[in-house]
Amino acid sequence: MTAKTPVYEIEYLVEGEPVRNTRLALENNAKSIEAALLAGGIAPPLAPDLAAVAGRVSILEAKAAGQSHNVTDAAYGAAGNGVTNDRNAIQAALDAAYADGGGVVLIPPGVYRVNSGLIVRANVVISAYGATILRGTPTFALLRNFDKAVDSFPLYSGNSNIMVLGGTWDGNASAATATSGNVFSFAHCENITVRDVTILDVADAHAIEFNGARHSRVVNCRAFGYKSIGGTNSEAFQFDLSSTSTGLCAPYDNTPCQNILIDGNHVGKSTKLNGWPRMVGSHYSASGVWQSAFRVVNNIAYDCTDHAIRAYQWVDVVVANNTVVGGNIGIQIRSGDLPASNNVDRCVVVGNTVRNTTGDGIQFTGISGGGIARELVVGNNMIAAPGGNGIGMTYAYGAVISGNQIVSSASTGISVSFSDNVAVTGNRVRSSASHGIAAGDSKMVNVVGNTVRTTVGYGIVLSPNALDGAVRSNHVASATAGAYRASVGSNFCAFVGNTARLDGVTNAAGMALVITSACTGVQHYGNDFYGFGAAGIGDTGVSSVTAATNRV
Repeated sequence: MTAKTPVYEIEYLVEGEPVRNTRLALENNAKSIEAALLAGGIAPPLAPDLAAVAGRVSILEAKAAGQSHNVTDAAYGAAGNGVTNDRNAIQAALDAAYADGGGVVLIPPGVYRVNSGLIVRANVVISAYGATILRGTPTFALLRNFDKAVDSFPLYSGNSNIMVLGGTWDGNASAATATSGNVFSFAHCENITVRDVTILDVADAHAIEFNGARHSRVVNCRAFGYKSIGGTNSEAFQFDLSSTSTGLCAPYDNTPCQNILIDGNHVGKSTKLNGWPRMVGSHYSASGVWQSAFRVVNNIAYDCTDHAIRAYQWVDVVVANNTVVGGNIGIQIRSGDLPASNNVDRCVVVGNTVRNTTGDGIQFTGISGGGIARELVVGNNMIAAPGGNGIGMTYAYGAVISGNQIVSSASTGISVSFSDNVAVTGNRVRSSASHGIAAGDSKMVNVVGNTVRTTVGYGIVLSPNALDGAVRSNHVASATAGAYRASVGSNFCAFVGNTARLDGVTNAAGMALVITSACTGVQHYGNDFYGFGAAGIGDTGVSSVTAATNRV
């Protein structure tokens, strides 16, 4: 077979971003392109500009070259009536496109029952706008890029350069009594795009699973409906190592996923089943192997039962502008397990909205004696009514937690433990059932310029063993236990230039600042604790430093 240029050579990543090859976009008028697309039964572009239409120009190019295969043509004979088993017809069209060196397989509107799995190979585009592909029984992967019985592709050498565009792919697992199998499975590959797809009703498996994939994306897709049979916390979109644990396609060489975009997707309940445990994440890790360069942006996750977003031993990660409602933990960044070298680095979590979780809103966690989370940015997130901490950070290093708003947390607004060199700046915390901001078992935690209001516990507390911390220029009001506290070995810390107000709350201890006898060398000066009176500071620490006057 003579290899041909992949038919989607100008496929774009995101609307509005530059296309890879603008030749065809410049040669065609946007209106004529859209008209041709409509005539071919393919949905029009999302926007009329050239960047938006460029991703679909490749389909026209394939048609002009005679590389389009309509599954209902006489050569293939798909019925699309929801009753006939159309598996062989669709597979024949996929095989023909592959034999041509690449092409478009068009699945026009209709309901196509498939009673065994489909295999898509390199350089093939599936366009299924308006169609429903119905899995006859929920016992197999509906679409995959390998034949597990015969294929073995090391690293990223498997069937690649594949696009799946549109369609409702029904996993049909509402009555399943065992694991249904994934709807889509891709392994040992690169340049995979799944766009504008709706996936329904999966049991103890994944809507889309990638093992050992790079330069791939899931864009503007929906995954609705999950059935838990064995208690598995499955991701709608899973990205994992190609390992014996995942077991999609040999070799099981721990090839990681790299350069992944998950953009504009929506997961939740279907009309038949509950929501997913997780929207996106991974299950497995290997020592010295990292999955990297993930962008999880602009997604919506409703009704997850576990962690909506779980970045497990990922590095160089951006999690931005997502909305998470419900679930256990909204967003989790987690290092790998032992050994200690399995750190996760350079993770940015910004602009997300998380509410009504049963656990932490956003959580960063390393492992005691194992990997830690390093060089983190957590900024401008809105977290409301988490069942745990608003932001929880454990076993981390070099983090900046800035500009977040946290309301009505069932525990502490921002909790930092076993983490060093952390800056907590410019956050607003209100109505915490425990403390506003707490740091313990950590070194050099700087708490600067935050506003904390209405806490059951302390406004800001360093305990236990928060060494060399600085609490500066913060404002605390209506903190029932007290505004500021250092205790249990929190030595050589400083409380400077802070403000505290009772604001009508009866302070249980009657104090703005408490320094216990278990602390050494704590500085406190230049604070404004007006209204607390002469007893507003309780300092029984060893060798405390008060070089300037505090106002009480």
